[in-house]
Amino acid sequence: MIRHFTVGFSRILVGTLFIFSGLIKANDPLGFSYKLEEYWVEFGMNWEWLISLGVPLAVFLCVLEIVLGVATLVGYKMKIVSRLLLLLMAFFTVLTFASAVFGLVKSCGCFGDAIPLTPWQSFIKDVILIILVVVLFGDGEKIKPYANRYWETAFVVFPTVLMAYAAYLVDWQFPLYYTLAILGFGFITYLANLRFGPLWTVIISLISALWFSIHVIDHLPMRDFRPYAVGKNIPDQMQLPEGAKPDIYRNTFLYKNLTTGKVEEFDDSNYPWDDENYEFVDRETVLIEKGDEAKITDLSIMDVDGYNLTEDILNDPDPVLLVISYNVLKAGSRNIKDLSKLVKQCNAKGFSAVGLSASDPTMVDEFKSANDLEIPFYATDEITLKTIVRSNPGLVLLEGGTVKAKWHVNDVPTFEELTGN
Repeated sequence: MIRHFTVGFSRILVGTLFIFSGLIKANDPLGFSYKLEEYWVEFGMNWEWLISLGVPLAVFLCVLEIVLGVATLVGYKMKIVSRLLLLLMAFFTVLTFASAVFGLVKSCGCFGDAIPLTPWQSFIKDVILIILVVVLFGDGEKIKPYANRYWETAFVVFPTVLMAYAAYLVDWQFPLYYTLAILGFGFITYLANLRFGPLWTVIISLISALWFSIHVIDHLPMRDFRPYAVGKNIPDQMQLPEGAKPDIYRNTFLYKNLTTGKVEEFDDSNYPWDDENYEFVDRETVLIEKGDEAKITDLSIMDVDGYNLTEDILNDPDPVLLVISYNVLKAGSRNIKDLSKLVKQCNAKGFSAVGLSASDPTMVDEFKSANDLEIPFYATDEITLKTIVRSNPGLVLLEGGTVKAKWHVNDVPTFEELTGN
């Protein structure tokens, strides 16, 4: 009985967590691909062919997590599923362990930007999960879909409750609705005694997860967890909030005793700054405890002459349209004519529009000329631009430093839609 309960508990926790984790990352496959690229670079695997597979690989892993989570909860093909879970967890555990030990990646990306975890937190999470997966691996052949009507209701009710809590934590209800719809469909097919109900439940989860991942790539994430989300004020997030914890440093002062000739060490409380018998030699400062950081620390907008325009743009009380292309050589050409038309209308109507890119100025000029974009372009860090909008090019409407709207290049607005925002 205890083993039966342990296996059931493991199924509920593993299945729910895999669906949640997969949906969070599937909401932003581009962001997940950037995180994978960060791992490849840090581990010395920044091969061009591997980097080029970043987005397809990110989508594959997101969809795989969701499908394995659904299969675990409905008990479908658990012998195969448990082995795949074990392989996937082994892969992620090795990554997070190496990252934690060597300090390679600051945030693991397990739950995207919704729940940032340190590498050590992620490693501990992976260890707990791999233990639960081993439990499923040991009983994989014994787990069958909907073996008992009353017992199997637990695999609908409890995952839904857990997902409701997770959705509340990240303030995004879609994971709850998705889980309830998929598990509800599976349970209804079971009550209707449909033979292929579990199979169709897994297939529907595969199709829906794949469609969702591709949809947000072609448009924008359904839920933006980044500090540049619509409604966020950028200048406010560049400042530490009141009561924030500062960095704590330890200072060691080295002074030479002129009488003995020895160099002595002192701290902040007793260094002899006013003693004529001591001569200052050096000061060593060591960070002993990291404090809070502002949510945005890396936004800088520079013109070709090196003048910093960040405050000018962020503090402009009038609307400003940002045309963002982190790399003009990788910019998509779809709807670029609509973008050019919008820019021309902005210029004609006196509506401010500027471009931001991390590319070489010569390349930017060629990009502007080729696509008839009559706006000035300024330099901004590539990673920052990737964070601001998941589209290349992408559009962001600012007003007083507040993000009013965002558009993917596939959804370029008309001038009327732009001014309506």
